[in-house]
Amino acid sequence: MPQPHSQPLKPFGSAPSWELDPPIAHGGDRGELSFDFARSLKLANLAAVSQCQPHRIANWTCTRCWHIPDFQDASVNHDLERELLAFTGWLPSLNSAIVVFRGTDRGSLSNWLADLRGWQTDFDLPWP
Repeated sequence: MPQPHSQPLKPFGSAPSWELDPPIAHGGDRGELSFDFARSLKLANLAAVSQCQPHRIANWTCTRCWHIPDFQDASVNHDLERELLAFTGWLPSLNSAIVVFRGTDRGSLSNWLADLRGWQTDFDLPWP
């Protein structure tokens, strides 16, 4: 079973994106899939933290933060105008840098209106 970051990283663009970071579900010696529940639970808890108040995330004091006590160096970016939020940090138990983005803020009327306008989006983009 491959260990996270056990192989040297390849230069950007030289490998498909799925080879740059080991997935949560991966094949064993005989090709069967296995699932790392503990890792998945930590990642789900990090996604849940994104719904907390920005100042509590920065101090790592929200009730959801308690589920991930080893998270370090939380840095929060909060765009008040658009109600966008992201946070970053280091998770030693996964030996990983973490970047989390929050989706729509359910308490923001402007986010709801932007989501409802999504059907009006023109996806006829020029080919590069």
